[in-house]
Amino acid sequence: MSQTQWSTPVTLFKLVDDEQGFSVDPSLLKRIITEELTQLLNSQPSGLPSRFQGDPLLESSVLHYGLGITIGEAISSQHFPQIERAIKTAIIRFEPRIDSQTLTVSIIPLSMRTHSISQLTLRITAQVLFYPQNITLCLAGTYDATSARAWFE
Repeated sequence: MSQTQWSTPVTLFKLVDDEQGFSVDPSLLKRIITEELTQLLNSQPSGLPSRFQGDPLLESSVLHYGLGITIGEAISSQHFPQIERAIKTAIIRFEPRIDSQTLTVSIIPLSMRTHSISQLTLRITAQVLFYPQNITLCLAGTYDATSARAWFE
């Protein structure tokens, strides 16, 4: 039997056992959201048996947590809108602190990138909700299509 390595979910940073409650400065909040977006984009939905596929309740449930882009598939610029849409959908569904009205996801064209052909350079911007101050999240990152892994600078 293979051993599975479990890591502590980033959301546990939010749990505090003191009288003052939990408050974070904007930079810590951005770091927490960035770590959780990385976790989201590095996750793949669980495979549903064919008899359950197409059920709208199951399709929109946490069973489909993650990005859901096929690993190792060849990607060209014609796939960029589909990938941007998949990333945006995953963020809207599973990250409630991001304002969906301000969320933009874009892939930088190949001629402007410095990575290999399987790596896509991402830019994600959005307003953060549920914080007393206006916070804009601006992330630059890379998505590797061969391994389905994402990371942000």
